[in-house]
Amino acid sequence: MSFKLQVTQQVLSMSGNIVSWYLIDKTGRRALTLHGTIILTAILWVMGGLAVGGTKGQLRGAIAMILLYSFFYNASIGATAYTCLTKTATSRLRVKTIAIGLAAANSIGVMWAFVLPYLFNPDRANLGGKLGFIFGGLCFPSIAFIWWYQPETRGRSYEELDEMFVKKVPARKFGEYRTEAETLGLARVADVKAV
Repeated sequence: MSFKLQVTQQVLSMSGNIVSWYLIDKTGRRALTLHGTIILTAILWVMGGLAVGGTKGQLRGAIAMILLYSFFYNASIGATAYTCLTKTATSRLRVKTIAIGLAAANSIGVMWAFVLPYLFNPDRANLGGKLGFIFGGLCFPSIAFIWWYQPETRGRSYEELDEMFVKKVPARKFGEYRTEAETLGLARVADVKAV
């Protein structure tokens, strides 16, 4: 049974990643990250709630939530994380920013690799699927952070992004902001149409 679940999880993960190829440019990185995190939060809380009861049906429901999580994670933040990391760094600091970001992510991953067995296993804290409450709770500050600080980078060049950072455009306004390059481009199009 666990082999079948693992195969199902991997197929759902790959399917989510394929769906992200379309969504990342259609909806934008900020919206996909924000809405994906909200969906993942709901899945985690439902999973935790189902695990509290402990009946066979509820535990199967919690497992189904893990499978859904695999799909939605890869369709949203699994796809946007690296894109946002590379696009939001300034040109001058891009390499250092990416290195620090990946080092931080991997360090947190190592920390969870040590902590999770203690939280999950029956001979320790025995939380099992109730871990959904912990990770679902951690999602709330993440949602707030994304809302306030994650800029929209869809369709923007590195130069346009640098301009918006220099002008201190709020992250929530990146999608609607007109850069100097856009303004000049529209003026040139108007000049050509006038001829």
